[in-house]
Amino acid sequence: MGSILVGITLSSILLFKLQVGLILAFSLFLVPLCLHSYAIGQYSLLNGPQPASVNKIVRSHATQTEWFAHIAFGYWLIASGIKVFLIFILFGHNPLLGTFISSCITLAFAYLVFSLTVLDRSTPIARTFQPLAPKALVLFLLWSGLTLFWTRPASIISSLGYWATMTLDILVVFLLCGTDDLRKVMHKSLQGIVLGGLSIFLVASFFQIETIHSRLGDAEFLNPNIIGRQIALSALCCLYLSSLSIQSPHSKVGWTFLTGLLALALLQTLSKSSILAFLVAAIAFIFLGRFRRQEQFLIGFSFIIVTTLSYDKIVDYT
Repeated sequence: MGSILVGITLSSILLFKLQVGLILAFSLFLVPLCLHSYAIGQYSLLNGPQPASVNKIVRSHATQTEWFAHIAFGYWLIASGIKVFLIFILFGHNPLLGTFISSCITLAFAYLVFSLTVLDRSTPIARTFQPLAPKALVLFLLWSGLTLFWTRPASIISSLGYWATMTLDILVVFLLCGTDDLRKVMHKSLQGIVLGGLSIFLVASFFQIETIHSRLGDAEFLNPNIIGRQIALSALCCLYLSSLSIQSPHSKVGWTFLTGLLALALLQTLSKSSILAFLVAAIAFIFLGRFRRQEQFLIGFSFIIVTTLSYDKIVDYT
């Protein structure tokens, strides 16, 4: 696997520019290296000085869970937001190259998680594929890949690349679900999704990225509907985090505030399907979830304020 990563990096330097190759090398090697170093440091703090070996790290049950939780947070933070706006800033003029770099970042995370799960046999991952849903998803992925050979896409190579990236993303999620403390990994994943969606909104607002209809987003690269879908998902995850009883009162207030901010960002995209889906899911969750009457009233009042702030833009667009 390491030789494949080296080959991809050298190919990018030859085919594109040296700057692109260096960026790719950073995404493929330095980021996983920093994560490995962080895990070794955490292990030393918990268990005293030990040899710098990842195999020794994952043998510690508590450290293994923390390690997987941090990887899950970093993966979803990068996949949900940071990767999107970094590619927009660096390669907005060349979407094809940006997509290539994005796929390589996904490959780096897949390699990192694969090395800590499949290559290290102390991690139980077989049970991840035992339920029916993962098996059905694997069959769907195989079927979607086979359909590329008779649907005649414009570029079979590009289509296979997109399919491979999607498959790697799902593989990373499968492998991360193999940890013993799935709840902690899930919470960290949700936090990464929330901050990723927030980063998209902040960058789009900072660079004043808008379409001719004043929708948040760019018609060519950061499509408003794609941004709306990601921000809606982030807002729902944030709403769930604000409902957790294990959170301190200050944390609940913070997550609730971020939910309102993401809802405001969602309205700025004017993505009708994303807004409608978010409203239906949020209303159902608020009234059927763990919120008390007072919290339901405050959240509803916050949504009214958010809608009022975006009323003029909604009216102008419709």
